[in-house]
Amino acid sequence: PVACPSSCQQTRICTDSNNCGITTNKPIELQSCTGGQCGVSPTTVTRSLTSPVNINTPFTVTLNVDVVSGDTYYLIDEKYPSHMTVSSATGSGDYTTTQGHIFWTVLSNAADTTYTYALNSGNQQGTFSFTGTYGSESNPETSISGVKQLQVGSGSGGNGGGGSGSGSS
Repeated sequence: PVACPSSCQQTRICTDSNNCGITTNKPIELQSCTGGQCGVSPTTVTRSLTSPVNINTPFTVTLNVDVVSGDTYYLIDEKYPSHMTVSSATGSGDYTTTQGHIFWTVLSNAADTTYTYALNSGNQQGTFSFTGTYGSESNPETSISGVKQLQVGSGSGGNGGGGSGSGSS
């Protein structure tokens, strides 16, 4: 039998392959279950960064990956503002394949980890969004949580007056 998922409900689809229309003794298609991953918080990915920053200023984005027991793989597609430039990414993050995206892929032995990547804020002022998705056995495609916006102000260099961890979640 399939292990109990974090939703604590098992589903299956039963079809009438002979099209006879009889539903007597049809197996149940939805049932509650316990054990397995039932009630266990799924794997999560959370973004943090310091905002505001000035234009043309390097800064770092951090992704914390909290892997639930039993998950063996995860995939991350982090989306940053495409006018910004990535100079590095830890953990073999692929930032050269698609502009505006960084990909991390762990196909076995998934474990809690922290990824960082270095960006330059570019020459545009304004509020810029970070989005992204991830997936694992316990958490199908889900949005990355945490800080989702960066405020870029005028000036050159510095951190735009500081401020830590602001932005909407």
